[in-house]
Amino acid sequence: MSPTISTNTLSTYFLVITDIQRFTENGAIFKDGSAASFSYVIFCTGYKYTFPFLSVDCGLNVDVNWVHPLYKHCLSINKPTMAVIGLPHQICPAQLFDLQVRFALAFFTGRKQLPSRAEMLAETEADMEERWASGVSKRVAHKMGPKQFDYYEDLAVTAGITKVKPVVCKMMKACSRRYIFELDTYRQSRFKVVDDENFVRIA
Repeated sequence: MSPTISTNTLSTYFLVITDIQRFTENGAIFKDGSAASFSYVIFCTGYKYTFPFLSVDCGLNVDVNWVHPLYKHCLSINKPTMAVIGLPHQICPAQLFDLQVRFALAFFTGRKQLPSRAEMLAETEADMEERWASGVSKRVAHKMGPKQFDYYEDLAVTAGITKVKPVVCKMMKACSRRYIFELDTYRQSRFKVVDDENFVRIA
């Protein structure tokens, strides 16, 4: 078993560890066999999607945290004049929200024609079957992570709208790596955009 980590040590930096196996009287044992002593636990379990303000006539269903049926995790297939913006997570929020809004408007304004209901359902089912097969659960059904960049590309190409600039995706990838390996300092990063393709990190 790894050495026990005291609360005094934890107060000086962040530590990324595995899931909790069990709580003890003074802390917890983790699945990798390590242990930690602490006095308080803050549960940060994410969001639970719910839409109490929508009528059942809207045709949206929430199964655990899987909101469906949605075309491209965004447009209601049952009511294609309704869009749900911002469901995906592990993404670049501002860019995703902007892209989803422009995606929805392309169809709302008639600039682009939606596929048939059967085609949208079939594509959505194929997407979700791939997610379930890869181990994604309904609790995180709209998780993107590394898939987010393909998702941005797909939205832009499908709707015929301006894509997210490559430099934004590159900065997002750089931040993601720092989030994993430098959790305690990554928010201090500052970037300067040089052009649509490149950026530099400011010391």
